[in-house]
Amino acid sequence: MLSPNLEQSLHRALAHAKERRHEYATLEHLLLALADDQDAIAVMRACNVDIERLRRDLTETVERRCWISWMLKKLIAIPSLLIAT
Repeated sequence: MLSPNLEQSLHRALAHAKERRHEYATLEHLLLALADDQDAIAVMRACNVDIERLRRDLTETVERRCWISWMLKKLIAIPSLLIAT
């Protein structure tokens, strides 16, 4: 059985992925969600993690992945557009 906080974090990770139209929730989505979990924050702070920097870097990474995926889909569509004309 999962703790309520962990279950909420898993749901947040899935929501992060869904908001960005990612096909899968990755470890980056999960870590981003854990950066809002008070229990996880306490553990990370005990390990001297800069939570704000972690959030910023993960958000940038996840957003970049979203942009790269979008570009790849557009590039894959180009040959089919050329053939159709």
